[in-house]
Formats: sequence, C-alpha cells, structure tokens
Amino acid sequence: MYSFNQFSVILTRLDELLLTIIFISLFFIYFLFPFNKYFLNKILSSEKFGNIDAIGVNIIFHSLIFLLISFLNVNKLNFGYIIIFLSVSVNLIYFKKNFTKDNRILNLIYLTLVIVFCLKLSSYAALEWDGLGHWFYKTQIFFQGGNIHDLNKVVYSFYPHLGPYVWSFFWKLSNSEFEYLGRFFYIFIFISSLFCLSSRINNYNLKILFFISSVLLLTEFTLFGGYQEYFLFSIITIFSCFYFFFEETFQKNKIKFSLFYLAILVLLPWIKDEGLVGSFLLLIIIMLTKKYNFKEKIFFLISYLILILISYEIEKNIKTSVDFQFAFDYKNLFNNFLNIKFIFNSITYIIFEYLKVFLRYPIWILIFISSFYVLRDMSDNKGYSIILVTTFFIKILIFFLFYMLLFISVQDLEPIWHLQTSTFRLILSISGLYLVMLVFFINLKENLLIK
Repeated sequence: MYSFNQFSVILTRLDELLLTIIFISLFFIYFLFPFNKYFLNKILSSEKFGNIDAIGVNIIFHSLIFLLISFLNVNKLNFGYIIIFLSVSVNLIYFKKNFTKDNRILNLIYLTLVIVFCLKLSSYAALEWDGLGHWFYKTQIFFQGGNIHDLNKVVYSFYPHLGPYVWSFFWKLSNSEFEYLGRFFYIFIFISSLFCLSSRINNYNLKILFFISSVLLLTEFTLFGGYQEYFLFSIITIFSCFYFFFEETFQKNKIKFSLFYLAILVLLPWIKDEGLVGSFLLLIIIMLTKKYNFKEKIFFLISYLILILISYEIEKNIKTSVDFQFAFDYKNLFNNFLNIKFIFNSITYIIFEYLKVFLRYPIWILIFISSFYVLRDMSDNKGYSIILVTTFFIKILIFFLFYMLLFISVQDLEPIWHLQTSTFRLILSISGLYLVMLVFFINLKENLLIK
C-alpha cells in the first residue's frame, strides 16, 4: 500500500507530466499561426508546401515579432493568449484544408521526438554553465516584468537578448514556476527545423531515416541547458530549407522570399555574437549564387547593411556597451603574425579541434562523402551553389577561428580552452546548412535508381 506521502509524490509527478504535455501542444498551436499549409500555398501560388514549412516560416515570423516587442512593455500573457486564440480559430476554420492523412508516420515520429525530448528536459532541468552564468539573468529580468534597459544591471549586459526574451515569454505563458518550460522552445524549433529539411527528400522511407538520424546525431543535450546554439542552428537550417529548394516558386515570389531571407540575416546577430558571423556568411552565399541578378544583389546588400546598421545603433543606444565577450588587443596582431611558431600551433590546434568535432558529430563524415559525390556528379546551377556553400563557408570559419586566436588578449593557455569549448558549438550551429548536401546526395541516388 502507498503511504500518503508516496501517493502525494505520484500525484505531483502526474500533474507535472500533464502540464508538460499540455504545454508542448501549445507550441504546435502557437507556431501554426499566422501561416498554415493552406495560407502559405495560397500566398505563394503553390501546392508544394506543408504544415511543417508553415511552422518554419512562423518560427522566423514570431522570432522577429519577439525581437520587436522585447523593446516594448508588452504583457506577455495577453499577447500569447491572443496568438493562441487566433491560431485555434483560424486552424479550426480551415481544418479540412490544412490537416490531411498524408505523412501520418512521419508526423507521429515528429510529435514523439518533441514529447520525449521535452520530458527528458523536464526530468533533468539543470541549467548548464553559460545558461546559468550568462543567459538566465536576462531571462529572469524579462520574466519578472523588467525591460530592455534593466539588462545593463547584469553581467555580460552586451550579450544579445532575443533568446532569453523568448525563453521568458514561454515560461510566462506556462503560468508555472518551472523555467524549463520556456526552454521547450529550443527543442521545438530544433526538431521542427530538421523535420522541415527532411521533407525535401523525395523517398518517404529515406525521409524518415534522415529525420531520425539527423536529430539523434546532432543532439547535444547539455546545450538545452540554457545555451543559444540550437536557436542559431534552427534559424540557419530554416534558411537552408527555403534557399536551396523551390526555385520555380522563388522566381514567382522573389520579393517575398527576399524579405524572408533578410529577416533571417537580421535576426541572427540578436541571438548570439557569433550570429553576426553567420549572418555575413549567409550573405556571402546569397551574393555568390545565381538566384539573383547583379542589380538585385546590390539592392539586397544595401538593404542588409542598412538593417544591420540600424540594429547596431538601436543596441548601442539602449545598452551601456556593445562589445564582445573578450577584450581584443590589436597590438598583438603584428607580433603574432610574425611568430611562425604561434601561427603553426594555431593552425594545428584548429585542425585538431575540427577532427574532434567530426568524431563528435559523425553525420559530418556523411556530409563530406556526399559533398564529393555531388561535386562529381552534379553540374547544374543548383549543384554549383551547394559546392560554393561547402567550400566557402568552411574556409571563412577557419579564418574566423584563426584570427580569433591572433586577436584575443588573454593568458597563454586560455585561447586553447576557448577553442576547445566553442569550436563544436560553432560547427553545430551551421550544420543545418551542410545537411543540404546530404539531402541532395540522397535525392540524386534515388533518381539514379529510378532511372
């Protein structure tokens, strides 16, 4: 027989489990608005998009809205309830047009993965090092009704604030004292972005295999402990889902897609400092590939630079400082650049860390194999653009890490420690871009087998 205390503990855990499952369902409701499958296809005059594509678009849309309202004193509960009410109303009206029996197995796997990951987080909800030391203070400020100016009172006030704001938003929406419910957002967008990319694979069975494998192989569960890497990862992956596919739809809706790409590029620096690097790299991809003509590229570039400058001015005027985590000492640049031993050691450390990352995430081995195959057998414009992504992105990232070692003014061994603790996170955050190579490889092999 259960004692009263044991029975009470069981009821408490069941109550927490029920709260978790109900709150997970709110994410699906929230991010099926304002676009769903029916609206997205109607707006883009297409029949190719599914609800997971609509969720991807809505993640970008709502992230942009979150950024805007983070500067205002908006009541999070009222705002969230309005979105949920509108989403339920709209999706009920268009239920038959929106929800069909297609992809039932894949949708069930998607739902199961989200639930299992969230339940695992709720069973071990500890905040990790950076989550507690850098990001949670900002989250608390927003959760307790503070505003953007209050961020100046915490350590690392110059860190971007979008992630903590979203975290606090869904924590507030849960009407609970459990802050980890707000972190379900990172799990939801991580799995959703990979589901969106998986949907680009033609073969249904391979689509399921790719989806499950990519989620499991790219999961670093400690990063759900308050880190922002999966926010960066998801935004970049969603970019990949739409940039390298739907060429015909893009040509018919170039302005709409361009605004979507601009939103992604502007959002990235507000998530993490490294997001600015990611933003520039995605811009380089857009400039080098052939989706736009020369005049369109110039206009896109000017628009991007204006928006980035506006973002910088807004942040500078609100925060006491706009800075990076480490103090840069440019005086060391000349000395280090002439130090052959230092340069050799830096390159050695970087290569070693890259090899460690590829072993840590074995899916990168498959990405490299598929890249060589696509390079050999794919000669159209789309294949050429993917090769540019692969070669150029890696080169720039290597130079970024190399110059980081040159510029940072810290003690002798600390650059190595920072390289060891940050390289895998940088690689992880851009993995969604390179997974496109694996998607193209799978589709190419499938086409050859059909022929």
